Amino acid sequence: MIVTELLEKYGIEFHTSGRDTRPGWAQMTCPYCGGDKYLGVSTRWGNANCWRCGPLKLFDVIVESKVVTPQKSELAEDLRKLVRDGDPSNWLPDTLKKRDFKRPRGTLELQKCHKRFLRDRGFHNITNLEVLWGVRGFLHHDRFRYSLYIPIHYHGDEVSFTTRTIYKDSPYRYRSASNEEEGIHHKHLLYGEDYARNTIIICEGPLDVWKIGPGAVCTFGTSYTKAQVLRMVDYPCRVVCYDNESEAQQRASELTALLSPFHGSTFNVRLKAKDPGEAQQKEIDLIRKKFLL
Repeated sequence: MIVTELLEKYGIEFHTSGRDTRPGWAQMTCPYCGGDKYLGVSTRWGNANCWRCGPLKLFDVIVESKVVTPQKSELAEDLRKLVRDGDPSNWLPDTLKKRDFKRPRGTLELQKCHKRFLRDRGFHNITNLEVLWGVRGFLHHDRFRYSLYIPIHYHGDEVSFTTRTIYKDSPYRYRSASNEEEGIHHKHLLYGEDYARNTIIICEGPLDVWKIGPGAVCTFGTSYTKAQVLRMVDYPCRVVCYDNESEAQQRASELTALLSPFHGSTFNVRLKAKDPGEAQQKEIDLIRKKFLL
C-alpha cells in the first residue's frame, strides 16, 4: 500500500500537483484547523504536518476527518503496510539478504591509547565494552589508523562494522564498512538490537548505546532508512534520544512523529547533556528506570 491508496481508501481528498503543493507530498484540508491544503502527508513516509498545527499523527488525521469511520485495528495494519511497502520509487532490495562478511585485518585488543580515549569519555568498565560489545582497536592501518573497531551483529552473527577515530581533530569521526565488506548493510540494521527486548531507546551512535546500555540501539547518525523504521515499529515502546542540539532534535521530532501512529508508545527524550555519551550517570539511570527496568 502507498500513501495515495491509503487516503483514497478512507475517502480523503488530496492534491499532489498544482498550486500550493510540493513534490513528494499530498496536500489536503487539515481536519483540525480547517486550513485548505495546509496539511501535507509525505508520499514516502506517511508522516503528516500542518502549516498551522504542526506535526500530526496520520492515524488521528484519518479518524478526525470522519469521511470513513475506520476500524482502528484495520487502520493500524494499513499504516504498517504503508511503511513496509511505501512509494514504489523508494522500494528497497531485500535488505537483510546476507552476503559474505569480510572483517578487516589488523584488529587488536584495546591498547592504552584506545582505553585512554574511552576513559576520557566516561567509559571506565573497558572489559564490558570488549566482552559485551566486542570492541577492539586499530593502530597502524591504511584506512582506520588509531581507531576503535565496532562490530555490528545480527542474531549473534557479525555482519558489518563501523569505526571511531581516537584522533581529536580528525574530520571523520566514523568510518563504516564498504559495500563489498558488509554481510548486511549497516543502515538496514539497528546497532545493539540483539540486546533489545520490549523497549528500545533510539540513539545516534554506538558510544551513546554503550553509555545507556542494553536496550539502547542506534541508527548510525540522525538519518534513518525505511528498513530501520520497520525494525523500530516492531517494539511496543520506542524512545527517541538524539543529541541535544537543534538539528538533531529536529530529526528526533520527525522520527517521533513518524513512529507515533503505530501500535505501542513513542517518546522523545531530550537530555540535559549534549548527548547520551556525555550524560551524567544519574540521568542515564533515570532513563533506564523509567523505560527499561
